[in-house]
Amino acid sequence: GSHSSSVGHLKKLGFALRHSSTNIHSKDSREMTSRLRSVGASGSIDRLNVRARHQELIEEKAQVRKEGKRKYEVSLKEFRKETSEGKKKWTVINGSVYDIGKFTAPKQHPGGDFLDEFIGLDASLYFYTAHMKSENVWRTLRAFWVGYLIEEPENKTRQNEDKFGKKMVSKPDRLASKADRSLMDLIDESADKGLFHYPTSDIVKQIIIAIVLQIAQLILCMWAYSPDTFNMGYFCACAIAGTLGYVIPVYMCHDGGHQSIFDTKKKNENFIRWAGLLLANLEMPETCRIHDYHHAFPNVVDRDHTLNTGFFKWHSTQIEGSLPTGYSIWAPILWYTVALSLYGVFELISTVRVFLQEQRRFHLLLFGLRAAIIFLIPMQMGYSWHIGAWHYIFALAGGYSFALISTFNHLAEPKETVAEFHEATHVWDKKRGFVDHQMGKTRSVTKVAFDDGLVAGWPTTKFKGPFVDFQEFLHQLVCWSTGHFNYHNEHHCMPYMPRQSLRKIAHRIREIADLDEDKTQGALGEEGYRACSYPQALRDVVYIVGQPLSANHKVRV
Repeated sequence: GSHSSSVGHLKKLGFALRHSSTNIHSKDSREMTSRLRSVGASGSIDRLNVRARHQELIEEKAQVRKEGKRKYEVSLKEFRKETSEGKKKWTVINGSVYDIGKFTAPKQHPGGDFLDEFIGLDASLYFYTAHMKSENVWRTLRAFWVGYLIEEPENKTRQNEDKFGKKMVSKPDRLASKADRSLMDLIDESADKGLFHYPTSDIVKQIIIAIVLQIAQLILCMWAYSPDTFNMGYFCACAIAGTLGYVIPVYMCHDGGHQSIFDTKKKNENFIRWAGLLLANLEMPETCRIHDYHHAFPNVVDRDHTLNTGFFKWHSTQIEGSLPTGYSIWAPILWYTVALSLYGVFELISTVRVFLQEQRRFHLLLFGLRAAIIFLIPMQMGYSWHIGAWHYIFALAGGYSFALISTFNHLAEPKETVAEFHEATHVWDKKRGFVDHQMGKTRSVTKVAFDDGLVAGWPTTKFKGPFVDFQEFLHQLVCWSTGHFNYHNEHHCMPYMPRQSLRKIAHRIREIADLDEDKTQGALGEEGYRACSYPQALRDVVYIVGQPLSANHKVRV
């Protein structure tokens, strides 16, 4: 359905392709297809080209079927009937029905055995989180295309009578929630405006800054440990440079893992493999594949692997027997002091494990060579080996900050089991869509998405100096040093959008998250858009870490 403020020709195109009518080869449709071809062929600006090309090929397939008088459309009534009776294992992606029965069998889906969760649903937004730019997946999907899903127009109403004979006006039955349909429209609008394009200058800038900071960290550390005295000022500057020199490439690889840098998933994976190895000594593609589960199933126990944290429990189903004595006191302390500090260590161990398991000797050699260079350069200049050790200690500090921000964004939010996820998304009287699920499990820390303040309570007036807007400068500093995680609700709605563009859609995401239609269905996460200050996030997570039996209850934000 069309959002009232939606504009742009791709928005119209997305509506036509997702909600196709029988007249798919009308003059307007041909013009849209022509525009689609020009967008998809654009190599300089990423306008979700892989998806656009897929839609073009699907329309050609539909034309062949139409000419051969074969089925190329599926009504919503037929879709519901076939899937509810278990006859067909159909799902809907981008306005088309696909038969995913082959991939619901055990070990047939490379990503895991969970696709049966999306039978009978519009899985578009869930699918996009991992495969928006995956050429191989879209190519495979085309072989299982059933036809266009035909739904009634958004503005159509019908007269019905209730059990007392009273005349009632009902809206057309829709598969996706109003919020989800609005988000799909926003995706098309954003593509039309080029918001999915990741400027090459930003990539180069981040790489250069990361290299300069890492070199500066070694130099400043050597200056701090001069033969005569210890200089605390140089050491503090060294710590800042080392921490940022680690988190900047990690955030950049996070972008690539979400397919937001280049126009295909393979290009993104190749980039983050080398950028992660050379700039952070990490094997990032494996980490990012695990991260995809988190985006599809945030805070769903046994699906979201970020909840698998060993001694720390987040839901009653993770607890065997009873909690140790004093857990509510020592668990939060250990979480913030030990667990988050070891994030970087676990990533390094995971990197070596992957290299050994896959027998990637060349990558393992580069891993060791980079580590050796960090230690050997200071030692060749007459300094102790501990100069190189500080490089990795500050990298661990960067890992701590990354894990801390992720903690604030999610872990204080309610958790649920796979069974609860299934019920929330399948039971029609309380059906929950993708947007409502993401909003119920995610929060933006700091309220910059609401106003110009950096934390809750800051005034919205700007403090402008003669040469710089200090408020904007601080805002940008927070954005880049935290990976734009202060727009985390926006990120979870469109993880494949570059971080730089999230601010531009923040107001629209707020509107979509607060749509009333989904709340009247009894959906979870009914608070809509969530945001809080850093102190409030810290307080909430301390409570949840210490009280896992309450983790499935909502924390008031």
